[in-house]
Amino acid sequence: MRASHMLSNVESLDTLGPPDAEAIRERCREAIAEIESAVRTAWLPLWLDVELTRGVEHVCGRERMLRWSRDAIARSADGPLLRPFMQGLRALGLNPHASLRLAPRAWDAVYRHCGALTYERVSEREAALVQRDAPALIVDVQTYQYGIAGGFEGAMELAGGEGCEVIPHADVARGEVRYVGTWS
Repeated sequence: MRASHMLSNVESLDTLGPPDAEAIRERCREAIAEIESAVRTAWLPLWLDVELTRGVEHVCGRERMLRWSRDAIARSADGPLLRPFMQGLRALGLNPHASLRLAPRAWDAVYRHCGALTYERVSEREAALVQRDAPALIVDVQTYQYGIAGGFEGAMELAGGEGCEVIPHADVARGEVRYVGTWS
């Protein structure tokens, strides 16, 4: 995973409030030290982000972890990594389908060796992103799947979606995670 994205996630811990941010920093001390010592353009091992996401959920609960993940996309939207995708989204027209259609290209900019992501239109207000050849760290860790889903929700919200929800469904045997997104 790109170090710049992980660094943004670490920096955003303060948005959770000082007591919770400090508890997460203590719980994830080694992972955060490795993330903070990295060059922003480096590729870092996925387990570092998985550990950070687990720490946020452990301290704050799933709902606040989901909000933190959704907000991460908004924080990164104007940064060098995701800015080109936001420009593409504006060119396509702001709507949840457009944001999810661009998700596979954004995925490749943020993740490496984490499987391929494809977009499927299901209906007017539903779409799916399917991650094939997903590493065990994603397929086996529901917390991280929900963290990724929160990021997809954030992308849909940036595109003007309301009532956005993305639910992950893992198929361990196939090494796939299907993220089903709906909105009102």
